[in-house]
Amino acid sequence: MRGFKETKLDYFIKLGGSLMNPFKNFSVLADYFGNLAKENNYIIFPGGGVIDNYIESIDKDYPLAPIVHHHLCARAQDQTGLFFYSQCNNAEFFEDFIDIENIFLKRKLAIMLPMKQIINLNVFEMTWDITSDTMSAYFAYLLGAKNVDGLYEDISKPDTLIREISATNLIKYGHSVVDACLAPFLLNKGMDCVILNGNNKDNIENFFNNRQYNGTFIYGNQ
Repeated sequence: MRGFKETKLDYFIKLGGSLMNPFKNFSVLADYFGNLAKENNYIIFPGGGVIDNYIESIDKDYPLAPIVHHHLCARAQDQTGLFFYSQCNNAEFFEDFIDIENIFLKRKLAIMLPMKQIINLNVFEMTWDITSDTMSAYFAYLLGAKNVDGLYEDISKPDTLIREISATNLIKYGHSVVDACLAPFLLNKGMDCVILNGNNKDNIENFFNNRQYNGTFIYGNQ
């Protein structure tokens, strides 16, 4: 669009924080995406993971002020990103968008530490309803661009994987594999989204190589 710079972003990836357990998953994925970044431009957006879960467990017994859990969870995302960075030999992390272009020029994986932008932009409500799921979609939209195979009708029945769904129909699932705010956001922005299992490296490779994959494709324009 005239008057706006393009980030030249190929893929914006929400990294489920649950992949930290077991930690060896980070090493496998970090190497994989680090190599992919030599050919295309990738941004990794980290979830809060086990650190975020601990914060939530404290809040249940000792309720935290909204401003406190908002800051704590944003910092948890930064820590997940740094852990992931520690396992990748071809990556740089960033807090400010101005650094992205230089990382791409060096053909490195760009790992976003989102706390600074989450707090400074002040666009997210301080509620448990919105998590890194929708935050990642927001930043993907801004930049132009769970540990499950996708969305299931019944998580206990592997044959109920939903391979395609509209954002409108996703709304009925509420806070499930993704948070309750993601579907309305995708619908509002007309953005598509794919949910993949980060533990299944072969499946991730299938997706990025345009082969058949297990996952849920969410249509944002329906």
